[in-house]
Amino acid sequence: MAGQNHLLIDGYNVIHQWPDFAVRFKRDPAGTCDQLVEAVRVIHDIDNYRVTTVFDGRGAMVDVQYPGEIRTFAVLYSPSDLSADGLIEQIVKNAKIPGTCTVVSRDNLIAESIRASGGFAIRPEELADWIKRCEGRSRQTITQKQKAVRLAWKESNPWDALDGLK
Repeated sequence: MAGQNHLLIDGYNVIHQWPDFAVRFKRDPAGTCDQLVEAVRVIHDIDNYRVTTVFDGRGAMVDVQYPGEIRTFAVLYSPSDLSADGLIEQIVKNAKIPGTCTVVSRDNLIAESIRASGGFAIRPEELADWIKRCEGRSRQTITQKQKAVRLAWKESNPWDALDGLK
């Protein structure tokens, strides 16, 4: 979708800023990265943002993965000669509308670079708050749908379908 808001997350930067994740990362780096990706999915699903989590990579080229085969929810690994920060900066600079890009990083240099390109920068703790708000709205939506289903079932008799059978 053209002009869709795009959230770009400096993955390792966020992991090391969130205390629980930083501890887990020492035991299970890959699992912690997966947990971060799953944690931010709610922003994609509830706030309709394109979400890209970027990690420093080791290969010769950018590695792109789409968890769940959802093209608006991606994980990128930068090539070995480019940091995740550098890849994020390139994405924002090359965006058709940089003002639709929000970058999450504690790094002040990348934040300034993003703002200079026309994008927005937020800190990891702001991302954590955003996730909590989205999770709350998600629970609220589910609760409302559950109430509607219970009401619909109360008003109908499942055995009515058997009346026509003899």
